[in-house]
Amino acid sequence: MFWERSIRMREVYISDKLYEYFSALLHRGKSCFFPNGSTSFHISDVKRLGGSNEVYSFFLTYRGKDFQHRINLILKIYIKALEPVLKNYANCTSFSRLSYSYPQLYCGQIERCEKEFQVLRGLERVNFPVPKVYVHELDSNIFGYPFTIMQKEELNQNKSNYLESSINNLVRLHNLDLTMLGIDCLKSPEDSYAFARRCLLFFKLLLNLSSRHSKELTRDFDFAIRWLESNVSIARSPKYCLVHGDYHIYANAILTNDSRMFVMDWEDAEIGDPAFDVGYAFARMWVDFDEKTADRVVQEYMRHFDGDIAERLRFYKLVVFLGEAILHSSVVSNPLTTYDIHGITAFLTFPFLRLPFNAKRTGANTDIIWLDCFKEFFEEYLR
Repeated sequence: MFWERSIRMREVYISDKLYEYFSALLHRGKSCFFPNGSTSFHISDVKRLGGSNEVYSFFLTYRGKDFQHRINLILKIYIKALEPVLKNYANCTSFSRLSYSYPQLYCGQIERCEKEFQVLRGLERVNFPVPKVYVHELDSNIFGYPFTIMQKEELNQNKSNYLESSINNLVRLHNLDLTMLGIDCLKSPEDSYAFARRCLLFFKLLLNLSSRHSKELTRDFDFAIRWLESNVSIARSPKYCLVHGDYHIYANAILTNDSRMFVMDWEDAEIGDPAFDVGYAFARMWVDFDEKTADRVVQEYMRHFDGDIAERLRFYKLVVFLGEAILHSSVVSNPLTTYDIHGITAFLTFPFLRLPFNAKRTGANTDIIWLDCFKEFFEEYLR
């Protein structure tokens, strides 16, 4: 009851702020939302959709002398800037120095907002199926964080060809000509090994900053990193492309009512190796379903992609499993700190974190699943 009431209060606050924002736009007369002759508008049905950022759906209804129209929109507020394990270290000298040299290790709210806006505009330019994005606002005085507003696509519940359609979109993404996209904020890695080497630096940084792990996990992590270091030569990418960076088939890819498969959530996009996206999709399907389903993803991708990623794919499968395992093991070892749980919530949660209800509330259940899947992959593919 308390949780539902707090969400509702937040929705009312968001609705009021949206009204202020659109009032200013209408007053200035410079907005892609309001056609000439618009005299008034109304904000309605603000609903929180969840996610690591704050995402809301709402309706914008605008009126003129002879017309009235309603648009279904999404508001995305970029609250998340770092993985939970890294957020407490963003201001330390060593982390800041590494972030300057390797900007992919740290991407603040403004950078994420700007990146997603540019990527969406670039993909829309080449008719890749993404939501139409209207504005990105970097001024944090409105909601406290930067935000974008884009069109909401209505979901189709028919999932008979869901996997095939989403993989086809991933193949199409990796075949796009980067020069046609015009995404100024993304830069190609310096050479054909740079993308793979960046992953290794990321793991070492994570291990230095995260909580202590069990002896078994520490041994496995060290072994996996040594394997990656000794096999970085197989990760040479002959051609870089735009990669999604967080491709989750049943979350980032949505089938719309007009049977188009739209791809969402581009804030982690970068120019890199297509094998990383496939490795990430593989790992997510293993965690959410099983290894057999994950293998189907790879087989479907290889059937359509005009290129050979087989040799590099094992490297990037391990990259994904290792990175997620390091992050999630840190959460399991110190969940109260990682999830910023304080006060009465911390008192009620600790030491009963492993009870199903509390595990679900803190996210620890998912963290443990990721660790189990890393161990399975490690035993099967490396041992």
